Amino acid sequence: MLRRKAIRIAIHLEQYGILPYIIELKEAPMPKPQVEAETARLEARIPVQVYDQMQRAARLRGLTLTGYLIATAGEDARRVVEDAEIMRLAREDQVRFAEALINPPKPNERLIRAAKRHAELIERR
Repeated sequence: MLRRKAIRIAIHLEQYGILPYIIELKEAPMPKPQVEAETARLEARIPVQVYDQMQRAARLRGLTLTGYLIATAGEDARRVVEDAEIMRLAREDQVRFAEALINPPKPNERLIRAAKRHAELIERR
């Protein structure tokens, strides 16, 4: 019995290129479910003017409002996190930092006291 959905017809040529019109009907394998990216829902109350402006900006970029928000908010979020987690140094400061790592200064009295206090606190646990 033929199923209406997914039937694959394969036509085989014989060894010498003669077409014998042998048709094999095979059922296509079940389509794999598309794995969707995990998503979360976001709701926000915004002024109508801001909403209209975002709609217009999305249309100008050829995006849906959702796509526009993901692109712009996602990029801004990445930048904010990067700014908070990555320290950028001027060239002169980079050189000083590297030199301090290579030739660290001797600890002063205050640092020695802090190290002793830290050791006492850690040993107590």
